[in-house]
Amino acid sequence: MNERGDVRIALHSAVLGFANLAAILAGFAIHRFVKSANQIMVQAPVAAALSVAFFAAWLVVSSGIAPRAFRLRGAGDGFRVWGLAPAWAALAFVPMHFFSQGYLTSFGNIAALWAFQLPVNAVAVGAGMAAARSRAGMPERRAATRDGDVDSGGGARAGRERGDAHPAERARRRCDE
Repeated sequence: MNERGDVRIALHSAVLGFANLAAILAGFAIHRFVKSANQIMVQAPVAAALSVAFFAAWLVVSSGIAPRAFRLRGAGDGFRVWGLAPAWAALAFVPMHFFSQGYLTSFGNIAALWAFQLPVNAVAVGAGMAAARSRAGMPERRAATRDGDVDSGGGARAGRERGDAHPAERARRRCDE
C-alpha cells in the first residue's frame, strides 16, 4: 500500500472509531435522560444506530468532497478500516476515561468496547460503502450542460435512452478531439 492508501485508511478508521465513542456517549446520555434501569438495553441500540448512521453519512459526504485518492476503494479498504477502528477508539478512550474518572480504565472496558465495535463497525462499513457507491453513481438533479443551459433532470438512464452518451464517454470524446 502506498502512502496515500495508508492515510486514507487511517483517516476513515479514525473517524469510525471516534464516531463509535461519540455514539456510545450519546447512548449513555439518552439512558440517563430516560432513567432506564438497564443501561445496556438503551445505550447499545442507540450507539449502534448512531455509529452506522454517522459513518454512512461521513462516507457519502466525504466521497463528494474529498479527492478521489482518499475515497475507500473496495472490500480490502473496508476490511482495513474495520480492523483499525478499534485501535483508534482504544487510544482515545483510555485518556478520556483517565481525565473524566481520575484512574486508568480496566482492560474489561476496552474489551467491551471492542465487542461492541466489531459487529457494529462491520455493518457501518458495509452500509457506508454501499451508500457512498450509490451516491457516486447518482447524477446531480439539475446539472449544467456543455452550452450552459440547465438540464431538467431525468437521470443518466433517461439521457442514454435519448441517445446521449455517458459522461465518461463524452469526456473521452473531448480528449480525442
